[in-house]
Amino acid sequence: MEFKTRSPSAVSERQLAEIVSVEIERIKSIPTGRAALFH
Repeated sequence: MEFKTRSPSAVSERQLAEIVSVEIERIKSIPTGRAALFH
């Protein structure tokens, strides 16, 4: 993501990683989401 490194945004890398991990956990908890992710 060159856009992220070029200019400092409101979302820090730690926040971004946290959001991503939460989304992954949320997808894992949904059977249909899991099927879509690992088909």
